[in-house]
Amino acid sequence: MRLTTILYALAGMVLMTTSADAQRGGDRSLTFYAGPDFSGASVTITDSVANFQSVNFNDQALSVRIEGGGSWTVCQHANYRGVCRVITSDVYNLATISLDGHISSARREALPGRRPGGGSNRPGRDRSLTFFGATNFTGPSVTITADVTNFQSINFNDRALSIRVEGGGSWTVCQHSDFRGVCREISSDVPNLATISLDGHISSARMEYGSGGRPGGGRPGRGDGSLTLYTGPNFTGQSVNIDRETYNLSHQRFNDRARSAEVHGRGRWTICEDANFGSPCRTVSGRIADLNSYGLANRVSSVRPEGNQGGGYGDNYGTDGTLVLFSGPNFTGQSIELDREESNFLRRRFNDQAMSAIVNGGSWTVCEDTNFGTPCRQISGRVRNLNSIGLGNLISSARPDALYGGPGGGYGGPGGGGYNQYSAITLYAGPNYTGQSVTVDRNTYNLTAMRFNDRAMSVAVSGYGSWVLCEHANFGGRCQEIDRNIANLNRWGLGNRVSSVRNATSSPKSSYR
Repeated sequence: MRLTTILYALAGMVLMTTSADAQRGGDRSLTFYAGPDFSGASVTITDSVANFQSVNFNDQALSVRIEGGGSWTVCQHANYRGVCRVITSDVYNLATISLDGHISSARREALPGRRPGGGSNRPGRDRSLTFFGATNFTGPSVTITADVTNFQSINFNDRALSIRVEGGGSWTVCQHSDFRGVCREISSDVPNLATISLDGHISSARMEYGSGGRPGGGRPGRGDGSLTLYTGPNFTGQSVNIDRETYNLSHQRFNDRARSAEVHGRGRWTICEDANFGSPCRTVSGRIADLNSYGLANRVSSVRPEGNQGGGYGDNYGTDGTLVLFSGPNFTGQSIELDREESNFLRRRFNDQAMSAIVNGGSWTVCEDTNFGTPCRQISGRVRNLNSIGLGNLISSARPDALYGGPGGGYGGPGGGGYNQYSAITLYAGPNYTGQSVTVDRNTYNLTAMRFNDRAMSVAVSGYGSWVLCEHANFGGRCQEIDRNIANLNRWGLGNRVSSVRNATSSPKSSYR
């Protein structure tokens, strides 16, 4: 009797041990389903799978169930590349973490206290990003384990040429401080940052988290201002959520697949038919139940946010007062954003590359030679092709034109004193303020110098005062003073006939040629 009692006790201890082992991960598994809500065909894995082709379930999962606790990392591409998410509980619809129909690998994460070498593997713990001053992880380096809003604080601003990722997960690295400018999400080592056009141009970085969003709420999977594209009309079918500019939706396996779209919260997005924001493009906001209404159903290949939506460019594709230069016409290709003068574009690795430009507020002077060497042109607004001003693939330096003359205010123009108030006039090649344009904020004796002679069909006056438009160079011929916008210069007999302009409050002799 006593022996029987002992045997039962031993058996109970074995069962308890087995149960505890199961809870610590002995029976951990992940089951993927081809339908939402754990429906349809399924496959179960009990260990890491680097390529779902091997289990005949590549890009098929729409929901996933976890057994045995712990966490797993699921990734968009094979070998744990692309967008990855850490999950710790069942996901009834993978669209909630933007991976529906887009999982190609999964990795089992070690449980706390059982990670090889000890330590914990909770999301965010033991994760780090190391930046190197040279390619292939060489040169001086700095390691971060949390968000850094300005790399000036770690003495590594615009110095990184390669990056090493430790501890899994993904990070977002950005061109400017406070996560502005061009941003890229990375989840694996980058031996040469030139491959993502950020070599020598990283000023901030932040850690991305799994489906639970950032600690304390933070940025959820479908944050305010993000864009969701759907394969079906009326927001049905598979979907992908995007929160930053995307040059080619092939990377998300969503090229030419979108049939409806939803902009979350306020803000606008530009969606384009071709990669690299090639035209035709349309700007959208709110919910678009069928992209046929824009002529872009199953034709969207690139998207970018317009307006300040947390990362990326601000209103009008850039922060007020900045200049954005693009390597292709029509604002396509690689780009850089300037918020201060740059005397040599070799430092930006963008010398003689710009083909189009966007000025966000005010005007900028762009020059063919370094150190603002001539010829130079003043630009404002959007310039779709810099060939129009003779500077396509020729710009080597640029600087902002002070709107208020810098310290002390006013223009401090020729002859001393200058204008007390800012005044400028924009000339447009088409009526109703359309077509190519040039902004002038000082007397201009000959618009040939700006490649705009006899081209203006409409004008817009900004600031204070009035302007004089003249038929001939050097303020000759018939002249007309205006103090307001003119939608069609034909009403003044000056359509395509303006050759010089001057501020009505200044003397021609005090201006420059």
